[in-house]
Amino acid sequence: MQRRDPITADTGFDAGSVSKQFTATAVLLLQQEGKLSVDDRLSRHVDGLPAWSDQVTLAQLMHHVSGIPETEDILLNKGFQPQDRVKRATLRKAITDVERLDFQPGERWAYNNPNYFLLAEVVERRPASRSAAT
Repeated sequence: MQRRDPITADTGFDAGSVSKQFTATAVLLLQQEGKLSVDDRLSRHVDGLPAWSDQVTLAQLMHHVSGIPETEDILLNKGFQPQDRVKRATLRKAITDVERLDFQPGERWAYNNPNYFLLAEVVERRPASRSAAT
């Protein structure tokens, strides 16, 4: 579907997978500074998630082996359609409502956007990196 709406300063664009490399780098910089470890459980850094967050490590999120369902699957279960645009708060709530993982963390690989959505939350909650401040 091609849209012909003019682009303005308020036009939103999906960053998509382009941001994953920067998020992973931020996590690794925070680890280097001793502010977290990739072996930490997700629940240590992000509150309000289901019990499965006690099983998932930051490294498993980074390597797409967490078992968390894919964004589209999560949102389809909530009645959204693939073309629907959703706000971060809506996606966060949908992830919070996920009752069980698709597979045990570390069991297999499955490319997954919620992994990096959650890693971005981890980064946002940590103090700024010295590297970023200079």
